[in-house]
Amino acid sequence: MEEEIKVKACLAVVSHHAILLVQRIHSDTLEKYWSLPGGRVFFGDSVDVVALRYFEEETGLKAGVTGFMDVVENIIPNKPYHSLTITLYGTLLDDEAFNRSPADPEKSRWFTQEALKELNIHPEAVIYKALGVA
Repeated sequence: MEEEIKVKACLAVVSHHAILLVQRIHSDTLEKYWSLPGGRVFFGDSVDVVALRYFEEETGLKAGVTGFMDVVENIIPNKPYHSLTITLYGTLLDDEAFNRSPADPEKSRWFTQEALKELNIHPEAVIYKALGVA
């Protein structure tokens, strides 16, 4: 068995006190949840380029990276699974984009802090940190 660490890059974009999340399905439980746009980094990929590419692919919107936010490590020894998720802060390149719906509102949507209370979100601490909530 080849052991590897999966590296992912995500982009946290907040506009008008709302954060843009994408809907995903957990591979083990098939449970739906909302998360930051992002995906896997492969050898030779730049973290910021990967985060921007997945953001545009998953939301239909263009953004820019404004800085580093967080790293989350997830280790599940008995699976075995080990990942690092690098989250960057981002901003919309066109502020008017907030007023347009993302490409597919069932798969990506803006959420206020209040609306997050009704959702299954992951990683919760990073999403709230992006919104400025400790």
